[in-house]
Amino acid sequence: MEMAIPELFTNIGESEYDIVSGFILDNFGDTIDLDSEVAVECWTTQVMTDIPDLFDGFDRQAISVDALEMERKETEIVGKIVINLTDNGLQ
Repeated sequence: MEMAIPELFTNIGESEYDIVSGFILDNFGDTIDLDSEVAVECWTTQVMTDIPDLFDGFDRQAISVDALEMERKETEIVGKIVINLTDNGLQ
């Protein structure tokens, strides 16, 4: 059983929500007010609502976003977030 657990979680990434939160914290802290966890949650929810196709092309049946696939598409997703923030006057 102990040997099966690491294999079970091989290449399991983060949730879409956690990925967007991380991108917002890493890339937009100097642009938008992220001084509290509530602010990050608010912006994450707003971005995910405004950009429903943010994770189009990913396997939606998976438990989480595949880490390798996320590496390949990170620039595209951050770009969509930039466009969204620019459209809302925040960039």
